[in-house]
Amino acid sequence: MHTIKIKIVSIVVVAFLIFFSLPSLVFAQDSGVEEFVTRFYNLCLDRQPDQAGLENWVSYLESGRLSGADVARRFIFSEEFQAKNTSNKQFLQVMYRAFFNRPPDPGGYAGWLGQLQRGRSRSFVLDGFVGSVEFARLCEKYGIQPGTGGYAAAGETEEPQLNIWGSDSFSFTLGQVVELLKGGHPQAYNQLSLVSRIVERDLSGYSASAMADIDRMVIYIDLGSFESFGPDRLSIITATLSHELNHMANRDLADSMSIADFEKLALSQELETCYGIGARSWYIDYIRRAIDSIYDSSTWWWNENDVAA
Repeated sequence: MHTIKIKIVSIVVVAFLIFFSLPSLVFAQDSGVEEFVTRFYNLCLDRQPDQAGLENWVSYLESGRLSGADVARRFIFSEEFQAKNTSNKQFLQVMYRAFFNRPPDPGGYAGWLGQLQRGRSRSFVLDGFVGSVEFARLCEKYGIQPGTGGYAAAGETEEPQLNIWGSDSFSFTLGQVVELLKGGHPQAYNQLSLVSRIVERDLSGYSASAMADIDRMVIYIDLGSFESFGPDRLSIITATLSHELNHMANRDLADSMSIADFEKLALSQELETCYGIGARSWYIDYIRRAIDSIYDSSTWWWNENDVAA
């Protein structure tokens, strides 16, 4: 009987020691947030996280005080990462691995590298990455809020506030379009400050009811629909963006104007943009014809009476 009691006491003591000395064995459940933070230590700083630092980042993310974009920025612009003195090529390699969990695709990589070589800041590139669909999906995988960009504003105050959501190749294309608009039609370019975000999406089911998007200050771009225009692709996307920016700038007038007048206003700005960026004559003629026939609803995809109903 005495022996049995000794064994029971020994088991209790051992269990007590395991429970309090090795809590990680009892509660070894790394959260998705911990994994998210650890990946930035590994991929940006080339090391394992220190316990205090890991706990702080996890606390900030779980409480909502910081978003995924906020944490990513603090790693990329930390003294420890800056001390690595990475080249632009090395910087982009890190960005793709840390933000997209993959190696860079040739087209997107070349595009971002060209932006950096032409003087764009790394904050500008960071905005593109954290505003992408890929980063949003990465954050969703780990159960955290992705957040938004806007970090380039401190060093590039001349740039309108703009979030571009989509793939990295989409972001690069829109970057080129914005630059073209900036040089060719500054007045339209300044309207970018009125946009909350530009989103890439499939517009195959687009209908007149999507006009409600104007009230949400969102512009949807379907890049796939422009593929057939070949070398004219960028200029036509730029002209189309200018058209949508005009809707943003005049959205308060939408209820007091006919749809035809509202469209004519935007088409007129689009025509000015075409002249400013040197669009091809065939497209300029197309916009002119659209303006001339604006009150003939049979020539348009919309019918004003149907929309009003």
